[in-house]
Amino acid sequence: MPGHRGYLYEGLLPQAQIWIDFLVVDRIAAEALRGLSALPRRGIEVGGILLGSTDSGTAPAVVRITDCAPFDCEHLYGPNFQLSPKDREALAELLAGLNGKSARLQAVGLYRTHTRGDLELTAEDVGLLDAFFPGTRAVCLVVRPYAVRPADAAFFLRGAGGFRPGPPPATFVFRRKEMGGGATPRGAAAAPAAEAPAAEPQPVSASAEPDALPAALETDLTAPEPVAATRASYTWLWVAALFTFLLAGVAIGVQIAGGLSRPAPPPPPADPYALGLSALQFGDAIHFRWNPRAPALEACQSASLVIRDGDNTKIIELRKEDISRGALIYRNASPDVRFRVEAVLSPGNVLSESLQVRLLPQPEPARQPAPANPVQ
Repeated sequence: MPGHRGYLYEGLLPQAQIWIDFLVVDRIAAEALRGLSALPRRGIEVGGILLGSTDSGTAPAVVRITDCAPFDCEHLYGPNFQLSPKDREALAELLAGLNGKSARLQAVGLYRTHTRGDLELTAEDVGLLDAFFPGTRAVCLVVRPYAVRPADAAFFLRGAGGFRPGPPPATFVFRRKEMGGGATPRGAAAAPAAEAPAAEPQPVSASAEPDALPAALETDLTAPEPVAATRASYTWLWVAALFTFLLAGVAIGVQIAGGLSRPAPPPPPADPYALGLSALQFGDAIHFRWNPRAPALEACQSASLVIRDGDNTKIIELRKEDISRGALIYRNASPDVRFRVEAVLSPGNVLSESLQVRLLPQPEPARQPAPANPVQ
């Protein structure tokens, strides 16, 4: 087994092991970081197909992962890696093409990233694995990426009881270095430059007389022609330097003028999963707002507003016409009020956003002085 090129995982079933190539680790780790940086806060989840082979003739059986194929999910239901009907059709076509190319390289499982809390196998993952990867040794790799440290990962393997949703039995650091593969290669080193041949020493002419050398030096020191040539060369150097500075100033001016006339770059795209919550205090009431044109609210099946006013909690079901208004006025009973809007995009996929409001105490109205009794 090529253990020097991959990582052997033995923490699952006693009758099966998983071997993954370090090049596959590098590709999936880079893809996970790109997905994490695609959106603010939690990013988007990405996934794809694990390719390799299953060796059932050994004890224990070994699932070899030697390649992977990323799958572009349209994220119809939000940032989770949850496939829409269109995604499922595309995945079926991709699997048919991959399994038909080579008998030695087949789809052995699924991989995806997980950015919504603790690492786990969800019920949606189990349904996807049962529908598209029915093999007895199908594998699921779940990767939890982080922005400031290496990702965590876990393998799930179908056994006699099938896949079961929930946390993994064990996790490991998902980076080549921590998995025993050393530093990630950065390409071949540049070839060393060929050494230049050493110049052969020039022999001294035998006709040069030692007595003639001091006379030649004295002549050079006293002659005025070299001094004049040196002064002329300095003058030309100053002229060349001034001309160079002039050209540089013109080039900088042209660049500044072009930068001022160039239109400003477009603003970055807004977060499609933000609901745009805001609140303002008006007297003894709160003016609570949301963005009715947020993509999540336009595509949701239902929505609700949860208001926690001190120790009291209220739940208001929002209809389509309520969502389109984009605001409501709430009369609070305590200075600490929390609003949470929950949008149900699909069964098991709820997008929520919260806002806490700490109200300032209202000044008491000034008391009018009592009128003085008139003098009788």
